[in-house]
Amino acid sequence: MKATLQRAVTVLGAVLLLLISCSKSDEGNPNNPNESVSDPEGTVTLSMRNGNNGSTELCDSGIYIDRADNFTGGYFVPLGPMRGWEM
Repeated sequence: MKATLQRAVTVLGAVLLLLISCSKSDEGNPNNPNESVSDPEGTVTLSMRNGNNGSTELCDSGIYIDRADNFTGGYFVPLGPMRGWEM
């Protein structure tokens, strides 16, 4: 009896997951790499070279892109106050 109940709950959960994940709530084709998407207001744009291609530093701030293509340095963009995240 217990195994049957567990199996029924599992099947019901799988069916509900499929029904929820197959909705048509997305507008357009979000996975189209050829479609231009506008940037939200306040977006920061940055163009700089990594450590393998000339190593540009951002305005004497100590921020640069290392050879592994990761931003390295200190304070980058002010995010403002955030709930649930303490610094």
